[in-house]
Amino acid sequence: MPRATVVQNPNLANPVFDDFLDDGFLGDLDQAFTQIQIDKPSKNSGRQTRKGTSRSTTKAEYAQMRKTFVSLAQEYLSPVVRYVKAVEQGVVNKDITTITEYIVSPLISKCRNIGLVEETKTLIELQKVIKSINRSQTKEITPEQQQKLVTAFEPLRAQFKLKYRGHAIAVLNIVAFYKTIKVKTKRYTPVDLKKLFSIGISSLSMIRKTSIEELSSLTGIDAQVVADLRQEARDFTLYTFV
Repeated sequence: MPRATVVQNPNLANPVFDDFLDDGFLGDLDQAFTQIQIDKPSKNSGRQTRKGTSRSTTKAEYAQMRKTFVSLAQEYLSPVVRYVKAVEQGVVNKDITTITEYIVSPLISKCRNIGLVEETKTLIELQKVIKSINRSQTKEITPEQQQKLVTAFEPLRAQFKLKYRGHAIAVLNIVAFYKTIKVKTKRYTPVDLKKLFSIGISSLSMIRKTSIEELSSLTGIDAQVVADLRQEARDFTLYTFV
C-alpha cells in the first residue's frame, strides 16, 4: 500500500499523536477533507446560481466523505471490539487498555474534522475512561473500571455499527506480544510501539502476513524496524512469553 501524502492546512486541527504518528492508515481521507476545504466557494464568489451549484457539490462531497470515513472507521475500530470484549470477559491486564488508547486517540480529531459531532463526543468520553484506567495506581483493571469501559464503549459500538468478533486467544497473544517487545528498549522505542499498535491489530496473523512495505506504509515505521517486528511476531509463541 503506497504511503498517503497528507496536505497540510493551518486551519485544520492536528491529530492527536501527530508528533508520533505518520498516519498513513487514514491519510487519504485527511487529504480529501483538506481538498474540499480548499475548494469551498468564498462568500463573494460568482453568481448566485453558481454558488448554489458549488454548495450542492460540496454537500455531496461531504456526504460521500462521511460515508467513506464511517466505513474506514468500522474497520479501524474492529479490533477494539475484541479488546473491550476481552476485558469484559476477564482479561484485566492494563496493556490491553494502553493498546486501545493508541487506536482511539488519533481518531478523535479526524472525527471532529469530518463533522461527526456525536461520534467525537463518544470517542472523547471513551478516551477519558481509558486514560483514567491507564494512569490509575492499580496494577490491573478493576471490576469497576471494567464496567466503566464497557459502558463507555457501547455508544461507539452502536454509532459505528461495530460487530462483535470475539477471540480471547487472539487478544491474549497480542497483549503477550506487546509485553514481550516493549521491554526491548534498545531495539524498539515507545514511539515504534505506538505506531505499530495504533493501526488496530486484530491478531498477530495481521503482522505476520502483511508485507514489510505495507506495514511500513501503514505505520510510518522504518522498513528495517518493521522487518524486525514482523519477524518477532512470526517467532512469537506464548511459550516465548512465559
